[in-house]
Amino acid sequence: MLQRVRTVWHETPPLTKTLCKVMPPLGGVIVALGVLGDLRGWWEGLGFLTNLVSSFAGLMFAVPFALVALSRLGEAHALLAEQRATTWHSERILADLHASWSRLDSSVWEINDLALTGSEIRVFTQDSELPEEFHRRGPGKIAFAREELSNLRTYWDVLSGDVRGRRLGVGLAWETPKSVQFQGYFSECLAVFDKLSALLEIDTAGMSRWSYDEHQMRQLLVELLDNPLFTWSDHEGEYPSFGIRD
Repeated sequence: MLQRVRTVWHETPPLTKTLCKVMPPLGGVIVALGVLGDLRGWWEGLGFLTNLVSSFAGLMFAVPFALVALSRLGEAHALLAEQRATTWHSERILADLHASWSRLDSSVWEINDLALTGSEIRVFTQDSELPEEFHRRGPGKIAFAREELSNLRTYWDVLSGDVRGRRLGVGLAWETPKSVQFQGYFSECLAVFDKLSALLEIDTAGMSRWSYDEHQMRQLLVELLDNPLFTWSDHEGEYPSFGIRD
């Protein structure tokens, strides 16, 4: 309790400290004079002046208390408002990240299904043959997934930087995902997409020419599908929440 009082006093502005040091002692002097005046009959017939002096004495005690108490209440309300704003902001970014991750998951597994058109196996392997449907629609799917991966990484960086700082600054929970090196996974996945784009010569419109090394293409697709970003939900059940949601 004493330590908390010391903390409050330490955080009190200098002007308020000065008023706290001056006004209560002055109020005590006025009270003493008032009591002495009552005993000696100084205030007889001076009702207005008596009320004025007694009000002034009360003011000497009330103002410092009000300054300290209201300041602390104001800080508490400001902190609560900032926590609410930060919670709303972080939940919105988290929802955007999960939605982007879900779209990326779906897009990558659509690429897998497209590459397995007419096949009975579930996951593409290096021995799988690429069907004509993949040659026709694959480049557009890959270009879309590459763009979605960029969005996902942007949301991740915002959460790990701005949102993390804001939450810790206002005393809200934060939990860095453990046992997963996502930055490495992002870099590996981006590198694979860049190789795929270069192999397909995809331009900004998502168009491609159709001549490429199928063996290298199969190898890159397997590497892409093996990235933990696309198996995370299967293994862990949910995407990371960073402690934002229980």
